[in-house]
Amino acid sequence: MKLPDSRPPLSFDRILRHPLAFFGIIAAWVATKVAITPGARPYDLTLLCRWDCRWYEAIARLGYVSPVPPLFQDSENSNVAFFPAYPSIARFFSAITKWSLLTTLPLVSILGALVISWLLTRLLREQSTKTVAIKTAILLAYPAMFYLFVSYSESLYIALLLLGIYWLRDVVSGGKDLPRSIDLLALALLGFNLGLTRLTGFLIPGFLCLSAMIAYFRERTEENRLDLVRTAFFLGFSGLGLGSFYLYCHLKFGAWNLYFQQLKLGWYKEFSPLKALGLYFHPPLEGPFEWSQVFTYPRIVSWAMIVFLTLTLAYVAIREAKIRWAKRTEVLPRIRRFDSALLLAAGTHFVITVCGDVGPWDRWWNGIRYSMPTVFLLVYLFRAEWLPAAFTRPGVGRKVSIAILTVILVFFFYLEMGYLIRFTRQEWVS
Repeated sequence: MKLPDSRPPLSFDRILRHPLAFFGIIAAWVATKVAITPGARPYDLTLLCRWDCRWYEAIARLGYVSPVPPLFQDSENSNVAFFPAYPSIARFFSAITKWSLLTTLPLVSILGALVISWLLTRLLREQSTKTVAIKTAILLAYPAMFYLFVSYSESLYIALLLLGIYWLRDVVSGGKDLPRSIDLLALALLGFNLGLTRLTGFLIPGFLCLSAMIAYFRERTEENRLDLVRTAFFLGFSGLGLGSFYLYCHLKFGAWNLYFQQLKLGWYKEFSPLKALGLYFHPPLEGPFEWSQVFTYPRIVSWAMIVFLTLTLAYVAIREAKIRWAKRTEVLPRIRRFDSALLLAAGTHFVITVCGDVGPWDRWWNGIRYSMPTVFLLVYLFRAEWLPAAFTRPGVGRKVSIAILTVILVFFFYLEMGYLIRFTRQEWVS
């Protein structure tokens, strides 16, 4: 006699909350676009190795090389404008698999996207199916999301950020029984690699540590002390990772700031809040505006996205300030305090990347890609109480908001597909 199947029936909720849901959807269409590229072999990963890939490949193959001062954009003789974690991991995989660096570089990004997909299911597990569906749709449609699968360090950076957030928030304090040494070792490894991946790697650990420090000095409980120790470990090793790269440059080349010299000489990068503010009033349009330019010039979309994210962050900050003021006499729960620190970190990360991308070449050309960590954090943190009442009550307002969101996401996804096509054809897009 056949026993009845005890497994729960397949449902939208089960599919959406599967750890591979986000990864599977974006991987499917990226693989399809790569497979149908004219003259390409099916699923050829080297098609995902473009532009910055040649810099990472040169670092993985040659190590860091540069005269002092560095040369103008020469990856074979002057390549210190990129951090070492991403190319080092790709070189490790290349040594194990015997595959070329042009294959293992995008492979590392794909593995990072897989980790991100799993982390999203963990970080959003307590939210409703409708909320998870909307947040997943926003991430999938974001025009730069394909960078999680190409030879850039975005995937590794965001994976390390989210993994650090999940580890600090849930792994020990959430009931996982781990030895203290294992917990701190994991945070040290995460922080160190985060500091070796991007210049802004210390921001998230820094705000989390500051929040834990304030909480501990207000109320010296064992829980607050543990939070302070763990976040301090995460911050300390992220700073150590960042500092070790500068120390390496000083010992090898005699100039700890060679990274900044390379950015200034090769890409004219400078940190200038005043110039960044000026771009709001002088958007970088190439001649008279036409709708065709939206597809042709990523810079225009980057500019629009920077403006939109600025307004969103300002609105969220005001809403959160009003809520906090209304509940000022209440003790802030640990998770709420944790998320407030992440919101401040997201805003600071956004300001630094915007103000640091105002050179005469770029003028926010990288606005969509550099803003990806802020977008992930906003999507993770966004709460229904931040929405205006018209969007939460049943009625015309909710229907209109859903319709507008759907149109925007479809348009964004259209842009994303176009950017990936151009990327695989070696047309410039950033």
